[in-house]
Amino acid sequence: MASIFKLSQDGGSHDSKRMVRFLTNWACQLGDLNCLEGAKENFEKVASGEKAWEDIDVNARDFSRNYAIRNGDPDDIQVNF
Repeated sequence: MASIFKLSQDGGSHDSKRMVRFLTNWACQLGDLNCLEGAKENFEKVASGEKAWEDIDVNARDFSRNYAIRNGDPDDIQVNF
């Protein structure tokens, strides 16, 4: 998420870091390609076995689960975790 919303990086204010969660959800709901591609990238890492869901940043985990399918293909729906 830091690559999408620079305010979430170290050095940003506490409030700006808290807002990233709402902004990311909003961006993904509106189909922002950066958000969807980031979610898909995390999803593919888990699907391939490279990472487990627990290895994904807790703040990005739900977005990756919920929005990766929007940027995926029909085979992604069959992935069983």
